[in-house]
Amino acid sequence: MMTITTEEAPELVDREEYRPDIAYRLGEDEGELKQQIELLHGFLKELSPKYQTMITLRYFSHMTVPEIAQITKTKEGTIKSILHRAIKQLQEYMDATKQSASHQSYEQTTSSQSGNLVGTDGIRAN
Repeated sequence: MMTITTEEAPELVDREEYRPDIAYRLGEDEGELKQQIELLHGFLKELSPKYQTMITLRYFSHMTVPEIAQITKTKEGTIKSILHRAIKQLQEYMDATKQSASHQSYEQTTSSQSGNLVGTDGIRAN
């Protein structure tokens, strides 16, 4: 098992070659999976160092909450709260990205549809 100190976790996330431990998914497009990893990498970099550390220890180093509590000398309840807040913040980043992409897609669709409704003479074709 790879050991990561709490000081190394944010630097690990900053590395370009950093890849989360993802189970192979049969039939999933490799390009799409790579894009999702890159998005997650970017979101993780936006988190505070404390959140990055807890997420890295729990999910990428596969440590249990009691193990993290022992290493960081923090109460288990505090670890759980930090993890909850970090995950919630990641979810907010992902939701904001989805809304932005959805809004851009809607604008493109609307502009292309409205362009098709106007004839060559400039009169709306309804």
